[in-house]
Amino acid sequence: MNIIKRNGDEMPFDKAKIVGAVTKANKTVKAEEQLTKEKIDAIADAIEKFAISQDKSLSVEDVQNMVETQIQ
Repeated sequence: MNIIKRNGDEMPFDKAKIVGAVTKANKTVKAEEQLTKEKIDAIADAIEKFAISQDKSLSVEDVQNMVETQIQ
């Protein structure tokens, strides 16, 4: 399973990158609005499960949209 980067390159899916990006963004919001580590892991797990179920590569934008949906 691959991810299509913004420049068009395909790279292997890496759940750790999702966790890292969400964790980094999470640090920029007010403490009372921050996600727990468990919630961040659950978001990454859900996206990984969805990505595995697809017969095509997902774009970075697809993944970003899924993260935003999961946070809300």
